[in-house]
Amino acid sequence: MAAFVFLCLFLVLMEVYRRELATCQKSVSMARCRPLRKRGDHG
Repeated sequence: MAAFVFLCLFLVLMEVYRRELATCQKSVSMARCRPLRKRGDHG
């Protein structure tokens, strides 16, 4: 029973980690794309 609960908690943590990682990558990519686009326009 304890192993089942541990597995559930692990899956939930992994799902939360994936969501946070995805949002972090989106924010980072947006932050990087804006200056890159500006540099490209000036260049």
